[in-house]
Amino acid sequence: MNEIQYPSALTRKFAIRREIARGNTCVILSAEHKSTGRAVAIKQLLPDRVHDENLRARLRIEARALEIARHPNVVEILDCDEVDGAPFLVLEMLEGRTLRGILTSRPRLPIGDAVAVGRQLCDAAFHMHSHGLVHRHLHPGHVMLARGRVGEEVVKIIDFSLALLPGPEGEAGSLAGLPADSGKLQPEYASPELLMRGDVDHRADIYSLGATVFECLSGATPPGGTREESDEDASAQAASMLRELKLNLPTALADVVARAMATQRSARHPDAHSFGLLMLEGAMDGFEPSGLLGPRSVPPPQGIAAEFAARYVPTFPPPPRPVPAVVEQRRKNPRQPYVTPIRLQLTGGTLIDGHSEDISEGGLLMVASRSFAGGGHGEVRFATPMTGKVARLPVHIRWVRDNRDRVAAGLEFQGLPEATRLEIAEYVRLMDRRRGSSSPPKAEGK
Repeated sequence: MNEIQYPSALTRKFAIRREIARGNTCVILSAEHKSTGRAVAIKQLLPDRVHDENLRARLRIEARALEIARHPNVVEILDCDEVDGAPFLVLEMLEGRTLRGILTSRPRLPIGDAVAVGRQLCDAAFHMHSHGLVHRHLHPGHVMLARGRVGEEVVKIIDFSLALLPGPEGEAGSLAGLPADSGKLQPEYASPELLMRGDVDHRADIYSLGATVFECLSGATPPGGTREESDEDASAQAASMLRELKLNLPTALADVVARAMATQRSARHPDAHSFGLLMLEGAMDGFEPSGLLGPRSVPPPQGIAAEFAARYVPTFPPPPRPVPAVVEQRRKNPRQPYVTPIRLQLTGGTLIDGHSEDISEGGLLMVASRSFAGGGHGEVRFATPMTGKVARLPVHIRWVRDNRDRVAAGLEFQGLPEATRLEIAEYVRLMDRRRGSSSPPKAEGK
């Protein structure tokens, strides 16, 4: 969480708000275009990696991959530029939650939501593959759920840093283009041929899609393998696990997901479109998505909009489902998705690094990779959502939930300064309005 000095050529064009995420090579920033006022995300190399020729080339390859992959379920690239020899990407700003964070804070997804997520991922993957592009790094951490322009939940694939371009740009289909630090590959979601650094094609992504949907449905870590030939095929392991967990899944759906994870790629679905269709058929009827970003208030149409709806919107059957004017929230304080790095210092001095998934006047939802005890107290450090200033606030650790290799925790603010409270309240209000809704009144309770 060290401070970064931004080039003047960058800050002349963009107002940098805060840091969203940081990895070993890059940092992603929340910014606003000074001329248009559009909220954007800027991805740039860390200062100590700027002079690495391979990383600069990889960022340019990512820009090309994002352009090829343009699709409603892929994060949109707006620009690629260079400052003092260091390239940076300008991306659409996604306000939402990562699928990884959602799966950390709950055991598993309802069948309807899991299939809805899987189908949108398959749609995007099929588009990419039809243009010769292979993502190579699909997993829940590279999937975001955000709100669309009219408030609908939209799945977005992010981070194309390991993408394989078509043709000569993609090293003729080899893995030579993987950077030296590609050990960050998530083995549970990577196909055997990818882990072996062998020849890969679009079916490597189908394996990753299957592993991701498997975790959504089961809440369990996907079975993985590193050999092309294995006595225990990953598909058979996945099918066995889905049966043993007694999840009441339709048998056809379990078989479809398991097939995507076959160790032998020739045994997987031939393409992502087929996988998506078979998922829908396997889920059968009655599994409607319930929504993963929490309740959203929807005001009734007013004025001209109400008059238009009354006169011109057809009412032939089946009629639209009624939408309540206000959806009550269980929590005392309305919350909104908010992703930024945070550091928690426990009483006694232990430091826990992670990131937030949502924020309210009451506190933060934290996701970390290191377990710690709940019920205690500490101090949290994070960038506030409107000004980007670093706040240090005392918190009560209300609960901690271990979920395999990651941890979710509810942090409750203690003695929140009024200025910070107003800033968080304004962010929540603006985010709710941006989604085309009116803020619901606070409900009593947690």
